[in-house]
Amino acid sequence: MTRDEKIEKLTEVLSVDKVFTQQAKERIEEKTDEQLDYILSPFWGAIGDENIAIYHPGNYIFNDAIQLSTDTAAEDECALCVLASVISHPQDGLYIIDAGAKCLGLDQGAHGNDSIKGFGVVKGHPELEIFSLSEEVGKLHVHGETSLKVGDKIFIIPNHSCSTANLTSYYVGVRGDEVERLVEVDIRGNSTRKGV
Repeated sequence: MTRDEKIEKLTEVLSVDKVFTQQAKERIEEKTDEQLDYILSPFWGAIGDENIAIYHPGNYIFNDAIQLSTDTAAEDECALCVLASVISHPQDGLYIIDAGAKCLGLDQGAHGNDSIKGFGVVKGHPELEIFSLSEEVGKLHVHGETSLKVGDKIFIIPNHSCSTANLTSYYVGVRGDEVERLVEVDIRGNSTRKGV
């Protein structure tokens, strides 16, 4: 398959609306051939197969901290984030947030990739590391200086977007700074109830 065919097919799969399709195509065209193959490899052969009615393509839709660590995506290309609040600052260099393992999952990397540090990437705060999670809260360690304070809202790119996406019943769809819609997760836990 040629590069142009790969770009066209991936753009078609990602098509949600005209604005998104044009933005997606522009981003896809910026990718190297190696990056395109990485994005498409897990399910590429299934696209267009008339016998397959549902795709579980993985995190290429969202991107995540694994793609950040392999340089196949940039921070602004990660579409799925967890919004968390800073709820405590009990000591120097330590902050507590209201997002834990039930939001972020416990994945710390994939297939021997040791470049993942912590349990997600805090957007716009390279000095922060989510070093510990309980079910409901996360602990942030500060490397150096930070402007963070109690009450701040932070966006966290999960290490593995697939599991994070499956840990909620709906997504809040945001375009720019505006909340656009709620998107129900209708196959959570792969509960399709076939034949019932």
